Amino acid sequence: MARETVRAGRNFDLERIKSILPHREPFLLIDSVDEVVDAEPDVKKGRKIISYKKITGDEFYFRGHFPGNPVMPGVLMVETMAQVGAFGLYDHDDHGPDYAVLFMGIDNVRFRKVVTPGMTIRIEVEVLNYKPSRSKFHGVITDSATGEVCCEAEMIAAASTRLRKFQ
Repeated sequence: MARETVRAGRNFDLERIKSILPHREPFLLIDSVDEVVDAEPDVKKGRKIISYKKITGDEFYFRGHFPGNPVMPGVLMVETMAQVGAFGLYDHDDHGPDYAVLFMGIDNVRFRKVVTPGMTIRIEVEVLNYKPSRSKFHGVITDSATGEVCCEAEMIAAASTRLRKFQ
């Protein structure tokens, strides 16, 4: 599949995500993006990217975190939000086809509820500020069954041509 600029839409499957993000298993932590919604047509500021993930218990990190009491590591909750946000920022009109969105920083991170096997989490990321060189977004992971917040953070990302070379 050809690389593309991400636009508002629904139901981006794993293959389409892999055509855009450079991450691969076991570190690709999202398996679908359910919806990309623009506050204004084709404007990234205010864009919301929404994804759901069923936590099966087969994820690699549960083998050691923690045996007998599996809990999704907080840093991987942050990484999951960062991947969903990065997906929504890809724009080849701004950068050309040979670049990656890189995670640059995090502020105001809070962990409020553990994520365990059997849960389905909802990941929603909103673009607070978009510039081709640097963007800021806010992510929230909630338990889709109860609506309780599991994790939230503000993140900063930047475009780089150093990493984009992947198949």
